[in-house]
Amino acid sequence: MSNSFFISIALHIGLLIATLLVTPPLLEKLDEPITVELIEPVQALPPQLQVAAPQIANAAKQMAEPEQQQAIPAQAAAPPTAVVAEVIQAPMKKVQVTKPSKAKSQIVKSKAATPRAGVAVPETLEDIASDLDYDAVAVTQAGQLNESELDSEFNQVDKKSEAALIAQKSAFDRDLKNAEEISEKELAGIENENKENAKAMSEALNATRTKNAAVLANIRAGEMATENERLAREGAAKAAQDAALKAAAAAKASSLAGGNGNNTFGAANGKVRSIENLRQVPGNPKPSYSLDERFSKQQGTVVFQAFVTEQGSLQQFKLLQSTGFRNLDGKTLAALKKWKFYPGQQGWVEIPQTWNLKGEAEEMPTTLRRKISQR
Repeated sequence: MSNSFFISIALHIGLLIATLLVTPPLLEKLDEPITVELIEPVQALPPQLQVAAPQIANAAKQMAEPEQQQAIPAQAAAPPTAVVAEVIQAPMKKVQVTKPSKAKSQIVKSKAATPRAGVAVPETLEDIASDLDYDAVAVTQAGQLNESELDSEFNQVDKKSEAALIAQKSAFDRDLKNAEEISEKELAGIENENKENAKAMSEALNATRTKNAAVLANIRAGEMATENERLAREGAAKAAQDAALKAAAAAKASSLAGGNGNNTFGAANGKVRSIENLRQVPGNPKPSYSLDERFSKQQGTVVFQAFVTEQGSLQQFKLLQSTGFRNLDGKTLAALKKWKFYPGQQGWVEIPQTWNLKGEAEEMPTTLRRKISQR
């Protein structure tokens, strides 16, 4: 639309310039002074006058001399005084000067008396040239055009100029319409081309995105496989480390309890009872966390199997399940060795002990607080 707008402005400017160029000839140079001189008209030659034939005197003095009638010339209009106009500083209307026309004199024909018999009649004017009286014939002076005639002349000029402007405007309108149609066609073609280019670019972009998505999927699959492999290796290493720690803890606990050092033992001789089925002597100690163990978040369940003697003490400890922390297993075994039961309950018993960090909170000493803040 911007191209059509600029084309319209250019065509209207051209129309304005053409309007200024199509002006009457007398208005082309408005800034130059105009001098008008009026020249006194030249009198036209008198036309031949048609006069009545005079009566001729009778040679024999028998005919009286007739009264001669003279031609009465038409009264000529007084010629206007020629005035030289001063320099006109402003433009004036166009004045149409007509050529001086010959004045027709009014001819008065006098009735000639009936010639009497025997009087000779002249045949031509040359025969009576000497008797003719030539009077001055007034020639009418062409006067200036009045206001209505000037308005009529200017109206004709205006009509011609208006017709020329209308024709020029029609031509410009046709050119403008043709230019707008051409511009609209060009814009429609450009718009269609842009749509096709945009469609092609969109298809190419979608193809690129699809290709990139496939490549990214392959990369992510490779990364996930690598991560899973790493996690598997770490899990296997951690499992092996935990198994080694449990084996070491079980060996130590077994050595302390007098067993063979394995985590799992065979079934004890006789029936194995639960700890809830035995009556304990009040005051049996329970193992407790140290601050460092709580800070290290060590927890788990340890299970021991022991034999209750007739006096109510525990002997022949066997480690059935370890917490994975040797210090916790050792604290549990040390506490169980101090347990006492009422006499007469001899036999095997299974004693589980759970280490849970959700136990009662203990106040942390100042030295440990400093260690934590330094970490």
